[in-house]
Amino acid sequence: MGILALLVALGCHFWTVSRIGGWNQLVAFGVFFCWPAGVIPLIILWGDDEHDIRVPFFCTVGFVLLAVLMLHGGKGGEDAALLLPLQWLA
Repeated sequence: MGILALLVALGCHFWTVSRIGGWNQLVAFGVFFCWPAGVIPLIILWGDDEHDIRVPFFCTVGFVLLAVLMLHGGKGGEDAALLLPLQWLA
């Protein structure tokens, strides 16, 4: 299931890059290879009806976090509890 979450995150990332590409292709190229750089166009394009990337950007982040939790959340024993408090999931 974690692989499925990663594939959905990849699709959301392509959606984000395509929305940014309509605004600035050079920035879209940079975001394609380094998705955290999408925070800059997220702030700049916030509220723009045609190029707003709030939904695809936060979907990408959400599905990446979901995939990380699904793939690595149960591994590592007590050491994993130090990295991410998972008590609220139980």
